[in-house]
Amino acid sequence: MKWTTDEEQLLQQLRDNGTPPAEIARKLGRSTSAICQHAVRKLGLEPLRAPKRFWAASDTERLHEMFGLKPIGEIALELGRTEQSVRDKAKNEGLFRRDFPLS
Repeated sequence: MKWTTDEEQLLQQLRDNGTPPAEIARKLGRSTSAICQHAVRKLGLEPLRAPKRFWAASDTERLHEMFGLKPIGEIALELGRTEQSVRDKAKNEGLFRRDFPLS
């Protein structure tokens, strides 16, 4: 789907206002990947990224408590994180085991 001038202007305006990429994508009816790529490749803007969210000690503790007892998707929902974030943190915390894959 071709980008209109109005969409490009809205993308730039929302980006300049600090709107998160997922919200920009929703407003434009496009995927987050599409708006990020268009911003960089066609508009020459800096890459759009959500701010890095560090793991609080309490969230890490909850991950340890839930890991192996609940599916990754459920843990992600309870912690307000993506499944990939939970998988990465579990692996970094040494929770990954051959007998319990992170899927």
